[in-house]
Amino acid sequence: MRSIRGYVQLSFAMATVGSTVVAGKWMADIGPFTANALRLGIALPAFMLALRWSGQTIPRLCRHDRWLLVAQAAAGSVGFTAFLLLGLRLTSAATAGVITGTLPVVALLLSVLLLGERPGWRAWLAVVLAAGGVLYMTAGAQGGSSLGGNLLVGAA
Repeated sequence: MRSIRGYVQLSFAMATVGSTVVAGKWMADIGPFTANALRLGIALPAFMLALRWSGQTIPRLCRHDRWLLVAQAAAGSVGFTAFLLLGLRLTSAATAGVITGTLPVVALLLSVLLLGERPGWRAWLAVVLAAGGVLYMTAGAQGGSSLGGNLLVGAA
């Protein structure tokens, strides 16, 4: 039963993340930083309610961990949203969805380059297939897609 719960939670998380592109396409016209402020302004009260409901408190962090948290927030929340929304002004939501779907590929490559991981042949096959799929889907992109938009979404 526990593994089923995990699959349900992962499916919900992926559906939520996948909806970012659709919501981003709607919000691309208001500007990436305004949209990001709006998103975080909605998320903070929801986070505080979740903390209160679970009975948890915000932990005290040392100076090093605070700076690390700020860096992660800048790259993950602000950087991701800004690049995604800027890219969505130039490319289609379908193409952006395919590109953002390559996050596991990026994670594997970064783990090899930065952490010295040694993945097996199946992981490398998955990387090649995912990268090939993205290249195929975006190479002759039509319907409002552009290389600049695709690169911005890829940077996200």
